[in-house]
Amino acid sequence: MADQLKKAMGDLTVSTIALPEKRPPGTTGANTEFVANLTSLKLKPNVPFYKYDIRMYIVYKGKDGKEHLKELTKQTKDDFPEQERKTGTVLVYKHLLKSHPNIFPQDGALLYDRAAVLFSAQKQIKLDGDEKVFTLPANLVPSAGEDAVGVRVVVKKVTDGFQVTSNDLQKAVNVRDIEKDKGILEVLSLAMSQKGYMETSQFVTYGSGVHYLFDHRALGFK
Repeated sequence: MADQLKKAMGDLTVSTIALPEKRPPGTTGANTEFVANLTSLKLKPNVPFYKYDIRMYIVYKGKDGKEHLKELTKQTKDDFPEQERKTGTVLVYKHLLKSHPNIFPQDGALLYDRAAVLFSAQKQIKLDGDEKVFTLPANLVPSAGEDAVGVRVVVKKVTDGFQVTSNDLQKAVNVRDIEKDKGILEVLSLAMSQKGYMETSQFVTYGSGVHYLFDHRALGFK
């Protein structure tokens, strides 16, 4: 058997594969047009992003007279109750910005993940300290129920200064994944998902960035 294999290997003919001739430097090929749904991102330099922790709770009054809180911003799994909660957080968030224009920058960019992360670009949120508590009407959240007495929102600073800047993009590129600075990637991921997160009449979103259109024709897709 070994002799047969040795003879077969000896009879093999190996030929060189002909590769396409390399094009000389500076020579362009034929123009080709592609249609894609890709969009380039251009970052303005020196833009700071301030990170905040935001928590939302539905407040209930128990028979014992004490308050009982149900958190809207907790992360569980992509089931219907979580989608319902995230829809509620968007309604509360939009009302919060509209009701407190003196606290939340109106001429800057706010990026919210429908859970507990909020970024503010250029300007800080005016908390008058490290933390601010807001009390909003319970009827903002349709699923809260008739026994809900309000919605409580707590916004806290993550750090005193900015978390990342638009100049940090190069820090996110490294052959060693452990050494990548993922702070700016978190900001960019949120920025790309804002329309899907906020336009709940057009999109339903699962996970952190899988968006489904209710009607694709409304945005020009065929």
